[in-house]
Amino acid sequence: FAAQTYGLPSSEPLVLKWVKVAGIRDLSLGLATLGLLVFQPSALRVFAPSACLVALGDAVMTLDGPFPAPYQHVFGSVGILVLSIASWLDRQLDADGDGYRKF
Repeated sequence: FAAQTYGLPSSEPLVLKWVKVAGIRDLSLGLATLGLLVFQPSALRVFAPSACLVALGDAVMTLDGPFPAPYQHVFGSVGILVLSIASWLDRQLDADGDGYRKF
């Protein structure tokens, strides 16, 4: 019922539906991260920790799942956490007005 309410076709297996939704979500987050890195790097200080919550949530939900799914999510979370820490430690992002590029 939840998949139909969300608007997913009911002819596909539930697992395939979830993979499609999560894949689109992850692709969108990746593209947004890349866009911020190129055009507004200082925004990564807020965006990366927020995106890390999504990855951590996926990791927690799959901890009892089959190998290697839990580890992929944990390593993905660690990668996003490293990006979060690096963005806060990067002193070039402290300069007012210099941390962005225009189209």
